[in-house]
Amino acid sequence: MRPRIFEPDIPDEITGEELEKSVRAELLSLSAENAKVVSRHLACINLYMDTDPELAHKHGIAAAYHAGRLARLDKAQEIEMRIVASGARRDLGELDAAVITLTCKELKNENEEWAVRLRYAYADALDAAGRSEEARQWFAKCADVDHEEFTDAADRAAQ
Repeated sequence: MRPRIFEPDIPDEITGEELEKSVRAELLSLSAENAKVVSRHLACINLYMDTDPELAHKHGIAAAYHAGRLARLDKAQEIEMRIVASGARRDLGELDAAVITLTCKELKNENEEWAVRLRYAYADALDAAGRSEEARQWFAKCADVDHEEFTDAADRAAQ
C-alpha cells in the first residue's frame, strides 16, 4: 500500500469539466469516481499556477497519486508541471532547486510551442538564483524561438 499524501481542498465550483476533452478522455481507464478526482485536481493546477504555484504543485502531486496507474503525461503537460514546480520552489526561496527542476533535455527543443515557456522559465530561474550571465544566454535562446514575441526575452538578454 502507498502512504497517504496531503491532499489540498478542491473548490466546490471546480468540476473537472474545465479540462480539454482530450485530457479528460485520457482518464477513462480510471473508475468514474477516481477520474473525477484526478480531473478536478488537474483543473486546480490551471487555476492556481499563476497565483499560488505551491498549491498548484500540491494539486499536481495529488492528481499523480490518484492517477498513478495511467500512462505518463504528454510532453506539454510534463513541461507545465516542471514550470509550476519550479515556481513553487522559488516561492519557498529554494532558488537552486527551482533551476534544477527546469534542467532537462527539452531545453534543446526549438520546435514545440512549449519551448518558449520552458526556456523563459529557465532563464528567469537562473536570474533569480543570481546566475546573471547564464540567464542572459538563456533569455537569448528563448528569444531565438519566440517568433511571436510573447515574452520580453530579447530585452532581458540585452541587459
